Amino acid sequence: MGFLAFLAAVAITLTCVFCQPKQEEPPDGKELRSPWVPEGYERDWEHSDEFDGDKLDMNKWLYREECGPESCQLPEMVSLVEGNLRVQMSRLEKPVPVPSGNYSLNYAGGGVITKDALPYGYFEARIKFWEHPGFWMSFWAATAESIDKEACQSCKNVSQPRQEIDLFEHNGGVNAYQYNFIKWHPVPRIYVAGRRIYPDTEINKEFHVWGMEHTPIETRLYLDGVLFGSADWNTMYVREMSDFHYWLSAIITIHITHCITDESKLPGEMLVDYFRYYRPKTGPKFVFSEPDGEAAKGKAKKAKGAPEKRVRVGGTD
Repeated sequence: MGFLAFLAAVAITLTCVFCQPKQEEPPDGKELRSPWVPEGYERDWEHSDEFDGDKLDMNKWLYREECGPESCQLPEMVSLVEGNLRVQMSRLEKPVPVPSGNYSLNYAGGGVITKDALPYGYFEARIKFWEHPGFWMSFWAATAESIDKEACQSCKNVSQPRQEIDLFEHNGGVNAYQYNFIKWHPVPRIYVAGRRIYPDTEINKEFHVWGMEHTPIETRLYLDGVLFGSADWNTMYVREMSDFHYWLSAIITIHITHCITDESKLPGEMLVDYFRYYRPKTGPKFVFSEPDGEAAKGKAKKAKGAPEKRVRVGGTD
């Protein structure tokens, strides 16, 4: 082989090695990309977490810390166990008096909140519920990073737009969940969309994958890859939209939580295998295929000559 031919072969080899996109290698057999991640997104490793360490990564997370409405949310109720985030639920050793009322809180829950507010993208978590009644488990997104108004920095900015998306809210022991899309500020407040769902399959005893594709004009919610809810943001201006902190938590709220009927089952636990954030790739316009069946009703007709509904998320063509 001539010297020039050799250099050409080396150049081709280096091109193959260094110019190919880095692949997601699953450690210990764990899949790092579920089959339900939409096209057009890439993993944001800085804000994703497989929970494979021995303690919570405080560069990524905040603890949910407050007492109320019917339980105290405490950092010690959160831990990493066997590759999962574990949020425990239990009875307090000593009841906590409520200053604003004549009663005490007897139970403890907890949760975590993303330290950074995250922009548009696809979000996914694999979660196993506690299967017994008593606690209200949720995966949700909010402008605020704390329930405590004193600790909530975003709450102190009165001009800050505020919204909430509940991917799911779930009563332990009940084979049902609900989702909500709410605009809190600026006024008028709007309940954009929501529904309580009674699925055909059991959701309390196994891990399930919950996903959300969030864009400036529409947000879609998925359970194990199946669309179960969506919201059209046409009722809001883009400037009213805000980045979200993502919450994973388990609490007691007496108005919507079923009573704990058997304390011998405590402590309970909600397990989270992973939290993953996929950001839009730089450049392309992203495509939503039109949903089938009931979800497609009420959609505006596509413009003539426009075969697809395109969503501009970012970047350039």
